[in-house]
Amino acid sequence: MKFKKNELIAALKTSALVKPESVTIYPRNGELRINAQGRGFGGVVAQSTLKSEEMAVDEASFQVAFDRFRAIVDAMPGDTVTIALDGKSSAHVASGRTRLRIAAVYDPAIDEIDTNSVSNAETTCSFDGSVLSGAIGLVSHAMAENDMRYFLNGMHVHVRKDGGTDVVATDGHRMVINRIKAKTASAEFRATIAPSAVHLLKSMSGEGDVELTIVGKVLIAKRGDWFCRMALYDEYAKGYDRIIPKTCSSTFDVSRLELASSFRRVMVANEDRKHQSVLANGDGSGNIVIALASDATSKDEITVPQCSAFEYAVNGDYVTDFLAACQDDTVQVSIEGHNRMIIAPKGAVDHDSSAYVSVIMGMRV
Repeated sequence: MKFKKNELIAALKTSALVKPESVTIYPRNGELRINAQGRGFGGVVAQSTLKSEEMAVDEASFQVAFDRFRAIVDAMPGDTVTIALDGKSSAHVASGRTRLRIAAVYDPAIDEIDTNSVSNAETTCSFDGSVLSGAIGLVSHAMAENDMRYFLNGMHVHVRKDGGTDVVATDGHRMVINRIKAKTASAEFRATIAPSAVHLLKSMSGEGDVELTIVGKVLIAKRGDWFCRMALYDEYAKGYDRIIPKTCSSTFDVSRLELASSFRRVMVANEDRKHQSVLANGDGSGNIVIALASDATSKDEITVPQCSAFEYAVNGDYVTDFLAACQDDTVQVSIEGHNRMIIAPKGAVDHDSSAYVSVIMGMRV
């Protein structure tokens, strides 16, 4: 079988998103397919058709170590790459006068994605890839990737029939909600995606429109000829939007960069990186003091208009993570007693339809 080198490299680059140990190339219905199985919760699988310049009718399916195969293909000197099979335990990759051997397993078991089930599925939606990728990037910092508390490990997606979509991440102490619009949606559904699949979906969405399909307990994402399958958690974040209070005791607008810089300056002085509690104290006249909870002498002060008095203890990393992901120049900060701090781009804090909201639970001092 013979391939254009750049097309084979592109296919392997996409396969690399699932971090596979091996990759399988096999014939199906008169065409070649490439299949890569990743690791993590439920396993993730990437699959696509593979364009071949020449292909024998009786080509065998074979599996090779992914990293070594990719390095060999990348090292080929010519514009085309030929793979010759010996039908036993190896394959040869050749280009020009270069011919390199790689160990191969013939007729391996293939965890194949059922593309027919995708075509016949009743629950589907589609997104502008850049919109979905951007939404995932904005909320993913709040995922509890190393936490063992079930669905809090991943990212929650709630798609409504009108296309309105909430992308939500929470670790139980903070929650970030980003509301976007699907281009199409056949039905309302909720899905909670594992962290390994979240990063795959973000990378996959960044280069074009993506279609999402729910088949049983798996989510299948399609972009062009590529299909990626990822298992879903059984649970999801129920009533997540109820955590956003309708009214707040104190609300003020502030420069995103100024607020982030103030928090960072104070946190630099913290000698105990395991405890990131930072006090924000408004005096009611527009002055806000940002100080370490463990050392009130390490402080910074900013001035904002029309700010009522408040005192709030918050994890400084949570605040700076959100502000780094947010792209707006001005953010609106709302405080509800000692329980919740809500940060959102200015003009987006309509609590029923916020475009981008972070809710951070208060910390004990």
